[in-house]
Amino acid sequence: MGAFEFPETITPDFHIRSSESPGAWAVRCSGILDVPDAAAHVQPHLLGLHSAVVAAKIPLVRLDVTDVEYMNSSGLKSFMAWFLIASQSKDHQYTIEVGYDPHRSWQQVSLRPMERLAPKVVRLKPAPAAG
Repeated sequence: MGAFEFPETITPDFHIRSSESPGAWAVRCSGILDVPDAAAHVQPHLLGLHSAVVAAKIPLVRLDVTDVEYMNSSGLKSFMAWFLIASQSKDHQYTIEVGYDPHRSWQQVSLRPMERLAPKVVRLKPAPAAG
């Protein structure tokens, strides 16, 4: 079974791609998530990803948001919902390693509280500085 497949377009300016590597699935987000009720566009897919991870017993999801220029509060809410559901999963526990760009202020400010709310599953991993 391969990694969970996201739709080609989540919103016109926001994309999610997934791939599989040994023992992990990689989920790469890019663009801008700033549409009204962004959670309605994103959250069902993230919860589908969660179900697929649990079914496949994947131990690690590497979520890369370094190429996300901006995400509104509704979009953030959808990711937080996924993190909380993952942290409460009785069937299978897995880690979500969140790669982010510490130079994008919204990422620095928004992701830290998420890590504190779901410390059993969320691990923040700042991207190395571009050289």
